[in-house]
Amino acid sequence: MPQLLSSPETTAAWNWEIEAESDESNGNLERGARAALAMAAILKKHRLLDLSQIMVSWHRAGTGPVGFRSLISMHEGANTSPNDLMQMISASQPAGHTDTRAGQLELLGPGVWINAEGHAKREKNLIGAFLSMDKFGIWGTIWVMHDIWSYYDFSGQPHPEVYNNNAPRLTSLLKEIEDSLDVEIEEGEPTYFATPEKYGILTPTTEAEGLGFDATDRL
Repeated sequence: MPQLLSSPETTAAWNWEIEAESDESNGNLERGARAALAMAAILKKHRLLDLSQIMVSWHRAGTGPVGFRSLISMHEGANTSPNDLMQMISASQPAGHTDTRAGQLELLGPGVWINAEGHAKREKNLIGAFLSMDKFGIWGTIWVMHDIWSYYDFSGQPHPEVYNNNAPRLTSLLKEIEDSLDVEIEEGEPTYFATPEKYGILTPTTEAEGLGFDATDRL
């Protein structure tokens, strides 16, 4: 695999919800900051995302996103507290939109995948992760855009070594998020490229030649 191919859209996604508490205010920002940092720690533990930036999407009550996003730089491995993160988020609010709130936090950074020979390769945006927040609760999402998590590559060729080197790491990540955040993981909808299961990607029934579905026409 000389190059790690990426789909132009989400290949598979997994979601969960953290319900709001009755005494919360500020659009769940405090709990969102805590959850974002907890997610980042789990992602880093599995070498799937080293947090370097957080993208904040600003929303207005009743209308949703206003089209402004701010980018917060994070030092990899920095011991940032939820209160520190809340202050950084508040300081990044667009000056002309003081009536907005932080509605979404997207975690950005490189991750490591393992090729067929067992060599670790660093890749920008290997895993996608974000939290959406409002007064009713917090919704988390993990998504992928590469074929290394599937038994077949995008062309339908089996690549069991790559699959075995990476898919169990995704499974462990999702299970640890579920346990650590006390949430229930739910798989997203099937896409053109893959069908997610609760902790990974479904291996489809093969064609007569032992091949999977060829999705390269969408790449």
